[in-house]
Amino acid sequence: MQSRSIIIGVLGVLLVVVAIGSFYWNRNITEENTQNQELLAEQIEEIDQLKQLVSQFEQVEAAMQELKKSVNLKDESIAALNEQLTQQVGVSNTNTTLQAQIKTLQEELERRQQIQQALSQQAQEEIDKGEIQVSQRLDNTVIRLEEQILFDSGKADLKPSGIEILKMIAEMMHSIEDHEMQVEGHADSRPIRGMLKRRFATNWELSAARSTQVVRYLVEMLGVDATRISVAGFGQFRPIAENDTEQNLQLNRRVEFVLRPITEESN
Repeated sequence: MQSRSIIIGVLGVLLVVVAIGSFYWNRNITEENTQNQELLAEQIEEIDQLKQLVSQFEQVEAAMQELKKSVNLKDESIAALNEQLTQQVGVSNTNTTLQAQIKTLQEELERRQQIQQALSQQAQEEIDKGEIQVSQRLDNTVIRLEEQILFDSGKADLKPSGIEILKMIAEMMHSIEDHEMQVEGHADSRPIRGMLKRRFATNWELSAARSTQVVRYLVEMLGVDATRISVAGFGQFRPIAENDTEQNLQLNRRVEFVLRPITEESN
């Protein structure tokens, strides 16, 4: 009987111990679950924050792409504007060049008309007779006199009729002060022969002597500015016709007065 009571007491104690242990075990599980739930909630919150960051990054990237497209469009617009500007500048430069060329041509035409008018006032009769011929050589005006107007054949002494012509040319030079003149002597292809060879060894000497005589008379006797006039002798090397007939030989024996505008380069 006493043994049974002891066993029952021991069992009772064990039950109490088990009950207490079960209580604390359940309590620990509850606390652990609560901690796990709190940790899970924190992780969920962190995930939500990461999602928000990803969304914000995607928005920023999309904005960057739009900005890049806008920049590319602006670059293309700037390139197109630059091309238009280049074309406009090219057209403007072309127009400026054309205007300058037109102005130069107009000025040259006015100069030629001025020369023609000045010469016509002094020597219209001789021009009409064909004793004086006026033509253009590039930008220069050329007044051509045949040999017999100024000189006898094989000589370099001015004839009285030639002096009258030179007076007219001097008057013309006084009226167009913005021009200079080169006096050019020319000969035919026949060589110098006989007694004449003592004075002129070749046609060079003869053509140069004639143009020198003309220039000296214009400067020393008629007052043409010496700084605006020069001498050249070309002999037979610049013919205007074949030296095959007497008429053509006569054409090649000539004196030419080449008028050109005075420019900075010529000074």
